[in-house]
Amino acid sequence: MTDALARAALGGILTEVAPGGWLERVASVAFLLLAAALPWSVAPISITLVLTAALTLAIWWRPGGPRWVRTPVDLPALGWLVALALAATFAQDPGASWSRVTKGFLLLLVPVAAYHAREETRARHALAVLFVSAGAAAIYAIVRFVAQGPEFPNRVKGLVGHPLTYGGQV
Repeated sequence: MTDALARAALGGILTEVAPGGWLERVASVAFLLLAAALPWSVAPISITLVLTAALTLAIWWRPGGPRWVRTPVDLPALGWLVALALAATFAQDPGASWSRVTKGFLLLLVPVAAYHAREETRARHALAVLFVSAGAAAIYAIVRFVAQGPEFPNRVKGLVGHPLTYGGQV
């Protein structure tokens, strides 16, 4: 796919988002979608994180492309992933435990975010998208809470459905 095809297919939207080739522009849009998804439900967060990470890894691994953005989280993240793998290997039920190892890839978000925020303009766009989305998510949560009634069993849950998960997101 050439730059001209990407511009034609997406109506020129991506040319405003990021410099470079079409892959970098698509990855930048995916990163903005990730920023928009963060205050909402786990499924959109997971989908946009995997999409953004896959596109960013494709950029890093192409010949002559930019490389992994080193962060202070890299080594601890690798240690956590190894610890999860070891725990799953020696668990009483390794088959059930291995599905949890994927949580170790959550910290891949740090170098991916560092890569996409390396230019101040892109970082500001991502923060603006995150703040607008978080404001909308907070309004939704408050409206839902008020509509259900502020009695004891009801708590502010947002879209995720559980107050502790929502509290962590907030």
